[in-house]
Amino acid sequence: KSLARRILYKSIKKIEKVTQQDPIKIVEQAILNITPFVEIRSRRLGGSTTQIPVFISSNRGTTLAIRWLFQSSNNKAGGKFLIVDRLSSEIISAANGVGEAIKKRDEMHKMAEANKTIV
Repeated sequence: KSLARRILYKSIKKIEKVTQQDPIKIVEQAILNITPFVEIRSRRLGGSTTQIPVFISSNRGTTLAIRWLFQSSNNKAGGKFLIVDRLSSEIISAANGVGEAIKKRDEMHKMAEANKTIV
């Protein structure tokens, strides 16, 4: 926990240094931008398994957003960069509406749109 706290605080300081703005607002904006509204759940209908879009609660959406944010910063190319640098750059890009976590949310929404007719 202490290591995670240290990484998060260092990345928040780096965000403040890079953007010259309030870092907490940037983190909040990034999480709001990443938060999905629907989720795909697998369900057995008839003899086949289909994917059904389900609206999710705000708590679940925030949890997914934070998880995707950390996963995308962890999977980011450039292993020579510290996790602090990768996390802060991913937060900044998510606050601006681009980045891997945003792509993941858009991909989930596209899948939900494609499978909307099943419901």
